[in-house]
Amino acid sequence: MSADTDTPVAGRALAPHAFVVVLAVLLVVADQWTKHSIVDLFAARGIELPVAFQHVDPIPMMGGIFHLRIQENTGGAFSVLSGPGRVSVFLLVTSVLALGFIGWYYWSYRDSPWMRLALAFIAGGAVGNLIDRVRLRYVVDFIDVDIGAYQWPFFNLADMFICTGAGMLAAYIIRYRRQPEPEPEPADGET
Repeated sequence: MSADTDTPVAGRALAPHAFVVVLAVLLVVADQWTKHSIVDLFAARGIELPVAFQHVDPIPMMGGIFHLRIQENTGGAFSVLSGPGRVSVFLLVTSVLALGFIGWYYWSYRDSPWMRLALAFIAGGAVGNLIDRVRLRYVVDFIDVDIGAYQWPFFNLADMFICTGAGMLAAYIIRYRRQPEPEPEPADGET
């Protein structure tokens, strides 16, 4: 076969993987763009990061169900483990290890479009927050959900992407782990 006939086949084989990379990059761009936009919006109101003891007036959205309110997060997703100390180093190392796990998992399940999509979401969110951790030593959170007396921990788009991908991953695992093993067919002449 000539190189001309091999190229379309190779291109089709790489297309799903290229889609995953492009999607993950677009998610990182969306995450970083929203964070920069929120930082600029609050800077115009006189609030600079780190917020520390500054009073931040929230900006209500959707009838007050959620608010835009800027906060630096030195912890994990939804401010888990936030606080001073060496937690940031732990989370930085954990983020890098998680990306390695995502790569391994992707390689193991690369033939499943659902898994590719789930892992693109997880990778896009993880890289978005990793960029903040390396650049700022904290993650910029800005979404604050209040439903009645309940207040959800602050989060950002990257956290939403990670949770979306994790939900898809869980759905995939639950669906395919519950399927029974196929019964072997009897050989000819056996009853």
